[in-house]
Amino acid sequence: MKLGFYPRLALLGVSKNRRLYFPYILTTVGMVMMFYILASLSDCELLNHTAGGENVRMILALGKWVIAVFALIFLFYTSSFLMRRRRREFGLYNILGMDKRGIARVTACESLLVAIAGLAFGLGLGIAFSKLAELGLLRTVRMETDYSFRFSSKAVLDTLGIFSVIFALLFVNSIFRVGGARPLELLKSENVGEKPPRGNFLFALIGALLLGGAYYLAVAITSPIDAIFYFFIAVIMVIVGTYLLMTAGSVTLCRMLQKNKGYYYKKEHFVPVASMTYRMKRNGAGLASICILSTMVLVMVSSSLSLYIGAEDSLRNRYPRELNLNVMFANAEGLGDANIEALRNSVEKTVASHGAKRSNIIDYRSFTLAGICSGGELIIGDRGENSQPGEYVQAVFLPLSDYRALTGQDVTLDADEALVAAPGTGFESGSLRVGGLEFSVAGEAELFGAGDSSADAVSSVYIVLGDFMETAEMLGEDMILYPRWSCDFDLDCGDETEQLIADAFPDAFEGSWERCRCDRQAVFRADFYGVYGGLFFIGVILSIVFITAAVLMIYYKQLCEGFEDRPRFAIMQKIGMTDRDIRKSVNSQMLTVFAAPLVLAGVHMGFAFPFIWRMLKLFALNDLPLVAMVTLCAFAVFALFYAIVYKLTSNEYCRIVSGGM
Repeated sequence: MKLGFYPRLALLGVSKNRRLYFPYILTTVGMVMMFYILASLSDCELLNHTAGGENVRMILALGKWVIAVFALIFLFYTSSFLMRRRRREFGLYNILGMDKRGIARVTACESLLVAIAGLAFGLGLGIAFSKLAELGLLRTVRMETDYSFRFSSKAVLDTLGIFSVIFALLFVNSIFRVGGARPLELLKSENVGEKPPRGNFLFALIGALLLGGAYYLAVAITSPIDAIFYFFIAVIMVIVGTYLLMTAGSVTLCRMLQKNKGYYYKKEHFVPVASMTYRMKRNGAGLASICILSTMVLVMVSSSLSLYIGAEDSLRNRYPRELNLNVMFANAEGLGDANIEALRNSVEKTVASHGAKRSNIIDYRSFTLAGICSGGELIIGDRGENSQPGEYVQAVFLPLSDYRALTGQDVTLDADEALVAAPGTGFESGSLRVGGLEFSVAGEAELFGAGDSSADAVSSVYIVLGDFMETAEMLGEDMILYPRWSCDFDLDCGDETEQLIADAFPDAFEGSWERCRCDRQAVFRADFYGVYGGLFFIGVILSIVFITAAVLMIYYKQLCEGFEDRPRFAIMQKIGMTDRDIRKSVNSQMLTVFAAPLVLAGVHMGFAFPFIWRMLKLFALNDLPLVAMVTLCAFAVFALFYAIVYKLTSNEYCRIVSGGM
């Protein structure tokens, strides 16, 4: 046999099945391109010399491995559609005298063609668009850019290595699928339907219970720390529950529809429902995959876009002024008026010595204690034996004199009275217990910009005391109070002078203190945008990859079902079904089945929103209307895109079943 026989046969097979291979190769090209772009960006030299660059590099490195793992899983999934369509062709080769070794050579040549095309075009496009992606990334994270072109040989080698392994595994899998079947099985593979799965109701019930449990966790968990832990548990429950509900539950639904004679025995419903009943195990898994991918896209886009849009607000929540000074003391005695006044004078002298002036000053003393909010009652300094997760709070105590200066309120408090601000904790009681002391709540305190508290993983409670120093000294005998003085202010000078002033602390202090930290808003702005911008960039990249995967799954599902349903529709056409009737039947199938992934993804997103919101609060993002609006807009845009994709692919399905191919 001539040397070029198998390559020509492979090329002919790919060409004849271009409807199947073209989107597959296109997806492979996209995966390779995205991996190379992220690999090259993580190796970008500009990230070595900019603030926040290390955070961006870490996010990009994580993103490229996410794409590698997803590419392996998804290409395995899509290759099964290809092999299902080609099995009959390979069976014919076997019947005509080609042994399985020859079929393996044809498969190897086809795999090699796809690999060469995917790697060549993917790397070519990746290299071509890498500079554009670099400019987009650096602009997103607000770093300095230049227009010199960079080529990363390390990224090329990483891409070749990873995808060579993936293509080798795909080839082994295809050989296993074809080599393990008999010739007659291959010839009849397209006509063999899958048996409906057994125990449908039980599996559907388990799936519904798993989803219900995940939804309950999303609503019941209130602590951001607990939300992080339970989020991953809920994700696993949602994935498993979705697959069980859409495989077993969909079969049960089809059988119920078949029992409804008024619905089932109509020409627009009869063929779709009858065919789906015997293929729903595989069909349901595909729909569940589309649903999960859609949910992943919605979660990534809404959360990363919310973080990026709200980055400036998050920065100001965490660092309310251009210079944020925090002085910590060994005990409550450091909070005395004389010592604090000496520190204030030191700050004023240091700023004046550099020719600058302060404005928008936030100046207050405080100490913090951990506690719980249980049954609407605040119990500070004693977590109690019966406290439940999600009740923990961080209490910040302030003196009445500092509170008056901050807010301008002319309020008075007795020694056993307090003002309390406890947003989002459910505090409703008129009493407050701190250690062995009890206070009556005289009113609600006004919130102010306390930067450090916005970064706490638990809810913050602000308590204003009329007898601050005596209470602090009394509590300090048995508890660790973490006393501090915070002084945040803006300056009317440039960055260089601002940095000189920040560096002058704490050497310029005249009072007694233990530790000091001075944070510049401008410095942390680079870190904020490095993290938030990097997350947004990765979110966009991964969303493109996942959307492409969902589109390809819908496309292959329509094609494969079109080829399988064509004989049935041919019979129906012979007894009077028109092309218009076929389209009505397809639309009926869309409303019955393909709307389910989008609707269920919306339900998943709705219940995941509390989880997402609580985790975003850990990033000092407190703008709930912003997050809600971004989430709704993301779902609306995705729903429109989903409808357009399905409309285009359903047209292809109609063309196939009506004899267009």
